[in-house]
Amino acid sequence: ASTYTSALYAEDGQNSSYSRLTSEPAGANTIVMFKSCFPNSNVEGSPSETATPIESNPLKGESGPLTVGNAKGVYRDLLAYFATQPDKMFVLIVSPPLRQADTTSQNAANARALSNWLVSPDGWLQGYSTGNVVAWDYFTVLTGGHHRVRNGVVEHFGSTSNYLKYPTGDSHPSTTGDRLATAEFVPFLNAAYRSWEASTGANLPYTSQRTCSLSSPSVGSRTISPWTHTWRGSISPAQIGGSSVRLEIQHLYGSGWRLQTTRTISLHNGSTSWASRFRLSHRGRYRLRTRHSDADHRLAYSSYRYVTVR
Repeated sequence: ASTYTSALYAEDGQNSSYSRLTSEPAGANTIVMFKSCFPNSNVEGSPSETATPIESNPLKGESGPLTVGNAKGVYRDLLAYFATQPDKMFVLIVSPPLRQADTTSQNAANARALSNWLVSPDGWLQGYSTGNVVAWDYFTVLTGGHHRVRNGVVEHFGSTSNYLKYPTGDSHPSTTGDRLATAEFVPFLNAAYRSWEASTGANLPYTSQRTCSLSSPSVGSRTISPWTHTWRGSISPAQIGGSSVRLEIQHLYGSGWRLQTTRTISLHNGSTSWASRFRLSHRGRYRLRTRHSDADHRLAYSSYRYVTVR
């Protein structure tokens, strides 16, 4: 592996028609971006598969079988190497989606589940403390969702589709799709780099020195009746200056979670808790969490709370 990575860090050739700086930056490459092409979104298996250990992973060194579990196992294994390179920043560009004609509904749902796992703070990077890895959700952006920075806060929410929204004659995205993706990715990369550069070793941009929690319902799963409920949460330490938390509500459709709505809750200086009353509009299974952005625009997430509306 060192043979390839040493060459990668020293690579300075112009391998595309993109514009370059007038003068070449000195030293080895610091940021490494990597992605798989769209065929790798033709993922088999099931969305709920766990990571296959690399020792028994049939995808190791091979092109298949490409299942959710095998792909997760390979991504997990990469972290062991990334942890040995704290002076490098590794940026995963999640594999782009396929157009509907090039995949099946099951495989497209699997690809969605894999992309969600890669960017979720409870997924690929959970427990990874070196803080030099970030994932950008190209899959979600090209299916009509967003993964962007707005007003200093990372926004990530999907669409109802698991297929490429901007196709060409095949599953390569159109110019329109790539321009939209570029407009979201470049500010995201800049924010991630600034956070990493100033970081003390937290996974960014998904961590904060402040923690937040969702305390109601008070257990991991609860059936609510009637549908209107007061949700409560807390942050620690106390809020400094006016700010807000955002409550994210996802609804289970089939085997996948979809963002249904969000609610922004204002916080006053010195706040340590909040409450908000609203109505879940449909029967079914929900999961909720809150997020809070600190002064450095890093995010803290609560754990999920699950409820069922009957």
